[in-house]
Amino acid sequence: MEAFGYRVLVASNGAQAVSIFAVNREKVALVLTDMMMPIMDGPATIVALKQIAPGLLIIAASGLDMSGAKERAEAAGVKHFLAKPYSVGKVLKAIHSALSAGNESIPRKETE
Repeated sequence: MEAFGYRVLVASNGAQAVSIFAVNREKVALVLTDMMMPIMDGPATIVALKQIAPGLLIIAASGLDMSGAKERAEAAGVKHFLAKPYSVGKVLKAIHSALSAGNESIPRKETE
């Protein structure tokens, strides 16, 4: 993502993602999360992030039980979902779509 002009913060699990987001929330335009993670799974992470920032744009991704994972993500407030496996192009398209549909005050790519 950095090669395409995005600044990226990386977390190794859901709990770390929530912690990183809480400290950097003004810098984060969008979160890309997997539905299956150690310590705190995707749905729990999404709920925690939405409690901090209800309007946060989130893209959820999963390769397991596509319909069930997508339904859990939607129930947690996610409007954008990526089924694995996915290409860089699909991720970029999902990010662009989410940012375009989201709050216009959200910062865009550094190159814009």
